[in-house]
Amino acid sequence: MAQNELPLNDQGTSVQQASREIQLRLWPAVVITVVYLLVSFGFSKYGSTNIQSFIALVIVPLSAAALLLLWWLGFSRIPVRQRLLGLVLAAAFLSLPVFAQKAHGVLILAYALPAAMIGVVVTMAITYWLPWKTQRWVALGYIIVCAGVCMALRVDSIGGDLKPVVSWRWSPSLAELSKSLPRVEAHGTAVLPAELTP
Repeated sequence: MAQNELPLNDQGTSVQQASREIQLRLWPAVVITVVYLLVSFGFSKYGSTNIQSFIALVIVPLSAAALLLLWWLGFSRIPVRQRLLGLVLAAAFLSLPVFAQKAHGVLILAYALPAAMIGVVVTMAITYWLPWKTQRWVALGYIIVCAGVCMALRVDSIGGDLKPVVSWRWSPSLAELSKSLPRVEAHGTAVLPAELTP
């Protein structure tokens, strides 16, 4: 073996390279998230029409999700198997709140998708100095908690600005509240005075 050659392991990679820790390339995800937050804030602050509300609720988060997906699958420096597994787990946990709804299930994604995207990037930024093995478990834990909180929400209706009106599942719904109101009962018929009758 020459002096500048490194010993190889069974897979044909150098021992030094195999022992090196995986380092997540996080800066593209942080840039995407910051731009998403700025654009979303701009639409919510200055948007006044339903089409602008639709752009803020659907187009902007889906665009950010597509860019984060591109970063995760192509530029994150994570092994391919872990990238695909992370994608499957994130999709599975984000679909749980959708299927937990009786009606309007997909509308819960207006809250679940931004919470998951922003939260995972912030979680990875906070735990950036930890080893990747720890960092991925913290991110997975956040996604599980996020899915659990979103499953505890119920979509009651759609507001005038197209945002879903949500409440906790254990709080009474509008139909239950209207059933609890006292009923108006008829106490007799009104008799008109004689001068008003023809």
